[in-house]
Amino acid sequence: MQNTYPNRIGYTACDRSSIENIGSFTTNLIGLSINERSSIENIGSFTTNLIGLSINERSSIENIGSFTTNLIGLSINERSFVHNQISFTHNQLSLVTNLVNFSTNQLSIY
Repeated sequence: MQNTYPNRIGYTACDRSSIENIGSFTTNLIGLSINERSSIENIGSFTTNLIGLSINERSSIENIGSFTTNLIGLSINERSFVHNQISFTHNQLSLVTNLVNFSTNQLSIY
């Protein structure tokens, strides 16, 4: 609990764990994370599996309030009930391009 850099480069396997990595800031920056049958995982974590593989099998609640999850990698969530409940949606407030187009050569000089 309250770890700053758990498993920065390495391998972690938590089989049938109840609560894992609550309040951690960087988890598995480069590595493999397998959490089998975990109940609650990564509550309030800020960066999870930036480059790596995340497998969460039969997890109940996953990544509540996480900001960056699996930026480059593979995420497999088998039979999970809630996934990314409080995650930021990409391009939710995207800007519309060319809403007001300016025509070129509107006043040409001959």
